[in-house]
Parts: sequence; structure tokens; C-alpha cells
Amino acid sequence: MNLEPDDAEYGRDVLKLSRTELRSITQFERGEALISSNSNKIPVIIKISKTELSLITTDRAELAALLREKTGQQESLR
Repeated sequence: MNLEPDDAEYGRDVLKLSRTELRSITQFERGEALISSNSNKIPVIIKISKTELSLITTDRAELAALLREKTGQQESLR
């Protein structure tokens, strides 16, 4: 999540997080999340398929790689 300290404190207040949970969410990497429902909080790792990634990515390097891959496939069909 890469939360700023003020954002982390706000999240802690709203979600009623413990110190350990707060420390966890501030250190999450891309694809990691905390699902909160009622008083239950469950850390999860979200893994997506290559197809899903190609549909949702906004990362320029990933988009460039996808474009190179796609144009390479089209040229091999000719």
C-alpha cells in the first residue's frame, strides 16, 4: 500500500487496526491487501493471470512488453 504516516493512522482509526496490523499494511507489497469485514481482518495475496495483467496494467514497461509480444506474434503469422 505504501501508505504515508497520516494515511496509515486514518486507516488504523477507521478499520480499528492493531499495531501489528498497521505495521503489516504499511509494509505490503504490490498485490497484498487486508480484507476487513466486521471485526475480521484477513491478509491476502492477490495473484493474477497474464491475461488479467494485460487487461488492467498501467505500467509503461509492462505495456511496452505486451505490445512487443503482440506485434511479434502478428509478424510470425505472416
